[in-house]
Amino acid sequence: MKKNNTINQKKNHFVPNVYLKKWAHKENELDYVYIVNNKTGRPVKEQTRNIGKKKNLYTLPVTFQENLKKFSENFSFKLWEDSWGKVIPESLDKNKLPIDGQIGQISGFIYMQSIRSIKFKFDTEELLNKKGDSILRNIDWGVIYAYLSTQGWMDNHNTNQMLHLLRAPIGKRFITSDNPATHWIVQNSNYINLKTTFGSSNYTIKVQSDINLLNILRTYFPSKEVQNNPYYKILCPLTPKWYGVLTPFANKKTKDDNDKCYSTELTEKQLHFFNKLTESTSNKIIIASELEDFI
Repeated sequence: MKKNNTINQKKNHFVPNVYLKKWAHKENELDYVYIVNNKTGRPVKEQTRNIGKKKNLYTLPVTFQENLKKFSENFSFKLWEDSWGKVIPESLDKNKLPIDGQIGQISGFIYMQSIRSIKFKFDTEELLNKKGDSILRNIDWGVIYAYLSTQGWMDNHNTNQMLHLLRAPIGKRFITSDNPATHWIVQNSNYINLKTTFGSSNYTIKVQSDINLLNILRTYFPSKEVQNNPYYKILCPLTPKWYGVLTPFANKKTKDDNDKCYSTELTEKQLHFFNKLTESTSNKIIIASELEDFI
């Protein structure tokens, strides 16, 4: 008899295998990357399928209908993973900027990755524990993930978003991590990391008997700190050669999708800076395609 309230004991990948394979090389038909554990500092090889997974991370409670219990894993997150597997080979892998709907697919993947990692969960729980809010702390995280993967993206995905693609200099590469997409307030040269985009400590909720789950989550997410803020960015290494900076609320009117994306080629010093950001916001490991890429 199961002692937990979930449907299975499946390990959910919060960093998709299709994403990690961009950093991988083949050995005996298996995909390997180089990783450095933040505690040991020693580089080792690891299979991509063993990275970024957590048991029952997305599984909804047994109280949900059978066809909804694996909603996030089998539908919502998978939808963006499948589109990622198509759009990157058609654009960035060929050193072409994405066009039309491809821009939205890459932007959507960046956003979805930023709210699905285990570190986003841990940092949000830490905030809620400090706040002492028993309402949200008692909600199953499978439910929160299901909400974030649908309503959260629709709330944030708007016509004013802007995607800035950074290209690595020749012979150099971006690293990634087990927490690749992260939230920032970026103004001038100041980068302030937002561990979570849930409501900050100045949020309050009036407890009422008829309060429902969606109203609770809408009140907390996204936080007032990022709502319609043109300095709010989501940063994410996309491939060893490309890095994405997504501005969900750019406040810049555009005539068509192709005006929502532009690129910049970085210097080695600039690439080093963004790799340091990736390292600083990792959960347990950083990941590279070559040993020499580690900082």
